[in-house]
Amino acid sequence: EPTVEDTGSSETLVTEHIDEALAAMNEGELLISTVPWSHVFVDQKDTGRDTPVRALRVPAGPHRIGLRTDDEVLHEVDVVVEAGKVVRIIKRF
Repeated sequence: EPTVEDTGSSETLVTEHIDEALAAMNEGELLISTVPWSHVFVDQKDTGRDTPVRALRVPAGPHRIGLRTDDEVLHEVDVVVEAGKVVRIIKRF
């Protein structure tokens, strides 16, 4: 089982621009960039995607983002996604 670590430098940004179509569906988007690459989980569910992730739609609200690096370490980031907005997660492990 992967270990969980929250170390290294990170940045989480929420854009001010609102995408009306996403807002109407009560969804937002995640943009995720990591160095080195990592496999992406949302709320402990495998997304089947590796970083970089340019536009991953998720329901508005709080989410736990898991980023599993090649050494099997799971790094977690808690975010709150606002409807119609993009959350950028940038991490260096």
